[in-house]
Amino acid sequence: MHCRFILILLLSFFATQLWAVDASVLWLPKKFNDVKPKLMVVAEKAESSDRCQHVVAGEMNLSKTTDDNYYFVITCRDESRSTYNISYQYPKVGDEIIVVNEQVPFVAAASNQDENLTDEEQEAAELLASCYQGFNAEGAGENMCRGSVDDARIEELCTEAKSFDAALVLCNKPLTSEEALAVCHEVLDDEAILFGQINVLHDLITAQNHSEEWAFRFHMPFDNVTRKGELIRYKADCRVTAEEDADMDTRIDIEAIPSMCTEAVEKEVKKMLSVTILTDEISEVVEEPYNFYMKIPFNAKDPVGRTLNYEADCNVDDNGRSSVDISPRK
Repeated sequence: MHCRFILILLLSFFATQLWAVDASVLWLPKKFNDVKPKLMVVAEKAESSDRCQHVVAGEMNLSKTTDDNYYFVITCRDESRSTYNISYQYPKVGDEIIVVNEQVPFVAAASNQDENLTDEEQEAAELLASCYQGFNAEGAGENMCRGSVDDARIEELCTEAKSFDAALVLCNKPLTSEEALAVCHEVLDDEAILFGQINVLHDLITAQNHSEEWAFRFHMPFDNVTRKGELIRYKADCRVTAEEDADMDTRIDIEAIPSMCTEAVEKEVKKMLSVTILTDEISEVVEEPYNFYMKIPFNAKDPVGRTLNYEADCNVDDNGRSSVDISPRK
């Protein structure tokens, strides 16, 4: 009886491992890390289906994610080692997972004989199917190409090149500055969810020096209007690899800090008399990990006309919130 119980436990363990999804193939933007358990649930649901032999990737589609539902896309490999996508909606509140779409294998569709096709059209369809098959064979699309090779990209490459080898050459063309910047704009669009409406200052975008890890780096300034109606300028630091993977950090533009602090000080001293900010003596901005700091000296007068010397310590955090401490200046 004891041996039978152990055997049941072992079978349960191996059955669990059989359906386990590798968490490293699942990707989410950093700000959505807390959603990863839901993405894992969806990936496990996909891998437990009859057609899906193995989950090779999973991610959130931000453009299709709504206020009510997350939109997840799981890439599976089937018995023929062809990859295909299953799209799911997962409610932000609740557990009712909905299959939105399951992709029909393009190769099967393109390689079927169709009586309505001319010989030339049928030949083109077969060439396209053969090229497409090459990308799916032994993970060629994942391991041999620069950048993303989803179905739309594969069809685009195969249509233009008509063969796997020629398409592979197109797929591996070196990344251009324009292409890298386009990737950065896509990432910034995703980041904009945190800010609301933003205005990218295209004329002020500049290329930056970068480490060997990155192929391109850009500083991308943009303006954001807060709920209080305050205009805050940010700078996005975008780095892109040769494989089109991108990473981005956004901070308030350090060049905007002096004006933000000056405005904050002016609001703070409204009740003082004859305030004069000593602009020539304002300190340089000190940039720290989570905030910016600077000193703004100013003079004011007391009720009898005597000049009083003050100094304002101004702090601005990464969210654009400013605080001012005023003390007598020595």
